[in-house]
Amino acid sequence: MGLEIKGTAIVIVVLLMLLGFVSPVAGAPPPPKYDGTIGVVSIGFDHGFYSQWQPMMYLSSKNFSGTVYVVANRGQNVNLFSWSNLHTLYNMGFEMASHSRLHLVETNGLSNATLYSEIYGSKIDMENQGFNVCGFIPPTLGKNATTMAVINKFYNYSALVGINQNTPSSIAQSKLQDGIPYLLVMGTGDLDPSQLGHLTNFTQTKFQIDKAIQNKSFLHIHFHDIVNSTSDYTGLQYPVSFSWYIQTIDYLKQMSDQGLLKVETLSQAMGLGRQCEIVTDKMPPLISVPSDITADATLSSGAMVNYTATATDNVGLLNGPSCNPSSGTVFPKGSTTVTCTDTDWAGNIGTKSFVVNVIQDTTSPSITVPANLIVQATFPVGTQVNYNVNATDDFGVTNGPACNPPSGSTFSLGNTTVTCTASDAAGNVGSNSFVVSVVNHIDSSPPSITVPAYLIIEATSSSGAKVNYTVTATDNAAVTTGPTCDPPSGSVFTKGNTMVTCTARDAAGNLGTNSFVVIVKDKTPPENTVPEFPTVLLVMFIAVILTIMFYRIKPIKI
Repeated sequence: MGLEIKGTAIVIVVLLMLLGFVSPVAGAPPPPKYDGTIGVVSIGFDHGFYSQWQPMMYLSSKNFSGTVYVVANRGQNVNLFSWSNLHTLYNMGFEMASHSRLHLVETNGLSNATLYSEIYGSKIDMENQGFNVCGFIPPTLGKNATTMAVINKFYNYSALVGINQNTPSSIAQSKLQDGIPYLLVMGTGDLDPSQLGHLTNFTQTKFQIDKAIQNKSFLHIHFHDIVNSTSDYTGLQYPVSFSWYIQTIDYLKQMSDQGLLKVETLSQAMGLGRQCEIVTDKMPPLISVPSDITADATLSSGAMVNYTATATDNVGLLNGPSCNPSSGTVFPKGSTTVTCTDTDWAGNIGTKSFVVNVIQDTTSPSITVPANLIVQATFPVGTQVNYNVNATDDFGVTNGPACNPPSGSTFSLGNTTVTCTASDAAGNVGSNSFVVSVVNHIDSSPPSITVPAYLIIEATSSSGAKVNYTVTATDNAAVTTGPTCDPPSGSVFTKGNTMVTCTARDAAGNLGTNSFVVIVKDKTPPENTVPEFPTVLLVMFIAVILTIMFYRIKPIKI
C-alpha cells in the first residue's frame, strides 16, 4: 500500500495513522477528494533503471506518462539513467520524484546530517538539474516515523509500501478514504510479506485495477524491476516480466479508452499538475546570542569567556548553533566578534553575532585590616600581637595577603605600623596598614574638654544670632580626635536655649564629652507707633470747636 497527500502538514499524520502510530488529528485538512466518477491509476518506476527505458517508451506510446523515482547520485550505479535520459523522459511528460541520494534511507538510526543528505539533499540535486521535485518515495524499509517526518517537511506527497497486504483479497478489503492511493509493488518479491505488500502476477494486478474502477478510487502501481525473462530475476526484490508489464499497460489502455478510468502521474492525480508547486522553506533559523560581553583579563593572554547560544527553526535544525570562537575559548585582550550559525533542514543558514571585549584588569585587591590596636606590654620589651587580615579581588587573589610585621610577632613598646599587601592575576597590588601601639599600661581616662559657661547673646535678627565660642581638650597622653562641637562655633543660633555638645578622643580610644547652653534673647523693646492725625482734619476739628464756643458763650452784662 502507498499513499500520497497534498500539503506537508497532513502527510505525516495520515502516514503514521496507517502505520498505527497516531490517531487522527482534530482540525487537520482532509486528503484530496476525487469526484467519484472514475477510477484513477498512476504508474511508478523505481530507481530510474536504464533497463526500464523500453517499458517507459511503451507507456508513452499509449499516450500515458508515469512517475520516475530517481536515486539522485547518478554515479552510484551505471545502470541508472543519466540526467540527459531523465530530461528526455521529463520532456515526454514523465514526472520526476525523489527516491534518495545514496539509497540509505532504509537504514534505521541515521544521523540528522545523513537524513538531510539522503532526503533533502536528493531534492537539491534534482532541482539543480532543472527538475521540479514534488514527491518522494522512501526505500522499502525506510518507513520509520522519524524518516517519514523528515520526508514530509519538503514534499507535497509521498508513497509508502503497504503493510501485510500481499494478496488481492486483503488489499480489496482495505478500501481507504477518498484521495489516498494504494501503492502496489509489482513482483514476486523476496522479503517477508509482513514487511512489504506486492503482487505476483497479472491476475492479481487486474484484480486491483478492477477494484479501482469499481470503487472509483485511486490506485498507484509501482514497477520496481522490469526484466525480459524469469532468468533475469536473480537478486531482484520485485522482478516483473516485460510481458506482465505489457499486459498491465494494455489493460489500462483498454479501460481508459472505454472511459472507465484515467491514467495520470501522481501529482496530476493529486490535482497538482505535473509541474506541482512546492512551498519551499526560505526562513533561516532564529539564533539567540548574548548581548555584548565585557570581561577583565584574568590571564596574561586574556580571559576565558563562557556563553550560551541557542537556535530555533520552523522546520527543524540540522545541527545546533555553531559559534566561532566557541564558548570556553580564551579570548585575547581587545574586541573579538563571535559569529554563530545554524542550518535548517531546508538548507537555510541563520547567522548572528556579538562582541566579546576583554579589558586589562586594573583593579587592585581590597585588603581589610583591623582598626589601630592598643595593647599592654606583657614583658619589658613589648608583647606578642595576633591579628586577622583578608583580601578580596574581582577575579581572585593570587598572592597574599602578607603583612609586615606578621601576625604573632613580638611588638616593642611604642607605635609600630603594620603594612599588608596582596596581588591578583593581572599583577595589580593592593595594600593597607594599621598601627599597633604597645604601652606599659592601658589608658582608660578620656580627654578633658573645657567649654564656656552658658552664653547669653542678643538676637541680631529675627533668625537669632551668630555665635562664636572656644573649646579646648587635654589628655594625659594625647588627644587624637577633636574637640568637635554640635552646633559648631560660628553657627546661627535661634532665639531661645540651645545645648552645645563637644567631644574628643585620645589615642586609647577613650571618648570625652562636655556641653554648655547658648541663650539667644531679644533685649530691644518694641517701638510704639501712633499714626499721624491728618492735618486737614485737625484744622477742621479746631474750627468746629471754636465755632461752638463762639455761639454758646455770651458776654456778661454788667
